[in-house]
Amino acid sequence: MNLTSFSFKKGYLAYILSITCLFHCILTPFLLVASPLMGHFFESLWIELSVLSFSMLCGVLIIFTGYCKHKRIHTCCLFALGTFFWILHALLGHDHGVMSDLFLLSLGSCFVIASYYFNHRFLNCCHSESACDNTHPH
Repeated sequence: MNLTSFSFKKGYLAYILSITCLFHCILTPFLLVASPLMGHFFESLWIELSVLSFSMLCGVLIIFTGYCKHKRIHTCCLFALGTFFWILHALLGHDHGVMSDLFLLSLGSCFVIASYYFNHRFLNCCHSESACDNTHPH
């Protein structure tokens, strides 16, 4: 396997994971509220921590891969803030009511989605090397 092929596959995988996580972030809060059956399934601590860990792992891969190309720290900061709210949601547990749980989860998801949006925007800028060289010093 040559290096160009590996780089393309890694970028494609990051793109697919990013889109998957985007749909996950948008749909999960609505599915949890709308479906009591699925809500009970996700009330398991291990399921919730597994989904949270997997989402954060995929997000780190996506944001780090993008950062290595565009060198803009904005996406990392937004993602870190979003994961902070996700972790806060997990640490506080479900003792503070459904609305505070939903608020922290949704707020974290909004920051993560924003980080993905800006990451894709900065990556599209970087398709043209001259555009990135003019807008950001290396």
